[in-house]
Order: sequence, then C-alpha cells, then structure tokens
Amino acid sequence: MQKKKFWIDLIGRARARSANVDLRKVMTHFGAGGGHPRAAAVSVNDDFLANFSPEEILSQARKLVEDQIPSQVTAADLMRSPPIIHDTATVAQARNFLDSHSKPSVFVIDKNNRLRGQLKLSDVVKAERRSRSGDGVKAFMRSQLGHAVPPEAKLAELEAKLESTGRLPVIDSQGSLLGVVTRTDVLNARHFYHSLPPDTIAFEQQNVVTNRRTDFDFDDDYDDIVHSGSFSSSDDDVC
Repeated sequence: MQKKKFWIDLIGRARARSANVDLRKVMTHFGAGGGHPRAAAVSVNDDFLANFSPEEILSQARKLVEDQIPSQVTAADLMRSPPIIHDTATVAQARNFLDSHSKPSVFVIDKNNRLRGQLKLSDVVKAERRSRSGDGVKAFMRSQLGHAVPPEAKLAELEAKLESTGRLPVIDSQGSLLGVVTRTDVLNARHFYHSLPPDTIAFEQQNVVTNRRTDFDFDDDYDDIVHSGSFSSSDDDVC
C-alpha cells in the first residue's frame, strides 16, 4: 500500500513597520518560495519533511525571523555624559557651574561617583533668595534614585519612566553615575524629529533657544509645569 504523502505550506505576513524583516529570505530556506519581504509563502520541500516534524519546521521559521530583528535600544545606547558636581560643593559653586556650562540642572555625586541627587537652577534660586548661597548643595538637591535606570534598561521602560520626569540618570549596580537619558534622546531614537516638516523643526529649535533664555528646559522642567498647572512666582516654585 502506497504511503500517503503530506505537505506543509508556510505563509507569512509582516507589518509595514517591520523594516528589518524579509520573509522572502525565510521562506526560501525551506524551498522555492515566492513573494516579497512583507508577504511570502513556500511549500516545504521533501528533505525538510523527511527530517523534521511540523513543530520543528515552524520553530526554525520563527528563529529565522527573530534573527533578523535588531536588538532593542537600551539606556547604554542613548545615554550622554551628564553634568556633575560633588556633594561637597556649595550653592554658589553650583551656580557658577550652571552659568558657565549653560545647564539648567546638574547631578550631584559623592567622592566614589555614586549618585546622590540632582540640583536644578530653580533650587539654586530658592537658596539665593534665602541668602544661603554658602550652604552645601545637599540641603537643596532633589533625590533622583527613584528615577535611576540600569544601562540595560530597554526603550519601552525608558519611555514609561519619562512620563513622570524629564531626565533619567543611568547607574550601575554600585550606584555609580554612568550617564543620563532625556526625553529628547528617546524622541530621537523614535525618529520623531525626522518625521516633522522642516519648518516645524526650525520652530521647535527656536523655542528651545527662547526657553533656555528664560531658564526653562523641556527635559528638566516640563514635568514640573504639567504637575503644577502653571508657573508660580513664590519662592517655593521658581522654575
């Protein structure tokens, strides 16, 4: 009695945003497949059918697709060198640093490079208005340990955390400060600015210049505005 022959057809479709996946290459691994990078199919040849089960063939196809997907961007890929001062500095020294480097904020570290907090320009202004420029920055810095991320943190995690703060310090397992990731870094990673019309980009760049002249920084202070609803002129809410 002749053994009944069976066959397996593999059919694949990829979303348009899956730019790195070529299903045609996947299908031709199993036989003379046809189609294009986003949609392809193949009738698996007899050699595969004789040596592999349907489950094993499907597993191979999945592995071929996964191998084409680039690894997800991490904090280590996006982070930049952070502005830093030591926790022994005074408010006056912090003011000099911020002014000379045109920075709206600075991270505070100890002698072992461990992150201790962040000092914003608004914190410095508060101290100056209270005639406390000679005090140490420890009295005015904000804790950033709750927002810290490891260098291997994935883009999705960074986006979630940046909903509540403008900057994420990147630290290692010992708490040493390695870098900083901002909202702008994540938007660049998502190619947000590349999708904007040129005139819009120029407008946004002009806004950045204007905002920095008023001591406002999108990455640092946008969350403060969202949470408070508006600027306040009191000593406790200077931005």
